[in-house]
Amino acid sequence: MNVTFFYNHWELWQLYHKVTFDGANKIIIINDGETDIDVEVDIYSAWKEWVLVDENAKFEQALRVVGGDPTVGGDSLGVTTFLINGWRIRPFEDDHSLTMVGNLFEETGADPFVPTLGEHTILVTRRVSNLVDKVVGEAILSATESTQLSLIEVVERASKLHTALLLDKA
Repeated sequence: MNVTFFYNHWELWQLYHKVTFDGANKIIIINDGETDIDVEVDIYSAWKEWVLVDENAKFEQALRVVGGDPTVGGDSLGVTTFLINGWRIRPFEDDHSLTMVGNLFEETGADPFVPTLGEHTILVTRRVSNLVDKVVGEAILSATESTQLSLIEVVERASKLHTALLLDKA
């Protein structure tokens, strides 16, 4: 637990989380010695508790979650957590291996992790679930777009035919 963020805040000490939230800098710091992090429990649930203490709700929201909806037979959809509003995760300051369990993404597609302050080697293993096996899409095209797509398909077929003819002659 990071002492600089908990000075004079006994209620935060009593929560004991595996991470420390630095709201001013939008950094979720993994506490010293913590090498196994469950995204849903150790980050998302900890953040919900942290927001309720003192004036922590003044900081921008760090996370949003999708999923968890019930399905059949008591099962539920997997949960995916997104870091939002520029929040990132920083491993603790030492060479170590870190295992992150759960679907965690940064909302813009950027790396959810920032480097440590010192020069350390951290091997991050991410164990995620497969939530989407197949995406079936349907698009509505304008007449112009449909014509352009048809022309692209014709050119592509002609190119393949031309290549095949050249290979036959060789």
